[in-house]
Amino acid sequence: DVAIGALPPAPTISGITPDTGVSAVDGVTNLSSFAVLGTAQAGALVTIFDNGIVAGQATVANNGTFSVSVTSTTGSHRLTASVQDLATGHASGVSAALTVVVDQNAPVAPTIAGFTVATDSGAASNDGVTNAVTPVLTGSAEAGSTVTVLVNGTLLGSTVAGTNGIWSLSAGSPAEGTYTLAAFATDVAGNVGTTASGPSVVVDRTGPSVTVTSDVDAVKAGQTAVLTFAFSEVVTGFTLSDVTVANGTLSNFAAGAGRRRRGSRCGRGRAGRERRRLGHRGWLR
Repeated sequence: DVAIGALPPAPTISGITPDTGVSAVDGVTNLSSFAVLGTAQAGALVTIFDNGIVAGQATVANNGTFSVSVTSTTGSHRLTASVQDLATGHASGVSAALTVVVDQNAPVAPTIAGFTVATDSGAASNDGVTNAVTPVLTGSAEAGSTVTVLVNGTLLGSTVAGTNGIWSLSAGSPAEGTYTLAAFATDVAGNVGTTASGPSVVVDRTGPSVTVTSDVDAVKAGQTAVLTFAFSEVVTGFTLSDVTVANGTLSNFAAGAGRRRRGSRCGRGRAGRERRRLGHRGWLR
């Protein structure tokens, strides 16, 4: 019981609903209208103040809880409350403040750079080509936002952008092939941004095959032949040092059209059919 003339105790604000933030009690919402929750003296009139201005009122329920509907604008709001004992007219002191952030601005669309430098094994570190078993995707987004990545329109997974805005996400163990990427961001208030289309990336773990042909069947000492190296796909980094020729030398090495390379072979010593052993160092694509 409250004695006649005594002031009612100050109310307590426990939170808001709906709280659309990362947690249900972080005081972040993407709604301009929400309810302020708390406890106070049963039957008293509770008043909510938004940055010191009256925002709403309600009667405290018999169980001592209250829910007051308020409408706020985007930004940070300092909510406080007081109650008035309707029987005596006495008002309480002001409650402790609860800071509430209203954020209705959707985050900008994230960017998708492709594979991380560590897992992009192509000719360039940012060409979107990899032979990694578990490549990692990366990009940038609003700091703290949750980035959801789609591969060929299917959900891959989600990750949180760091304080520097950089995010990364394992692509799992994709099969070989070409993949189209897309992503969208959800900020800490629950606002969902637009979906950004990213680059296509290639997973290729199979090395190219090569067929070697000569314009002559056999090369005698002092004679030359033109060798053609036909690869199953376009390659990079293939040089003279990747070819071993027995009983002869290889020179005039030049790139042909598309997947072809040509070189001249000069025979020495005994006549006979040339022998060739090919190898390639590094990643070919």
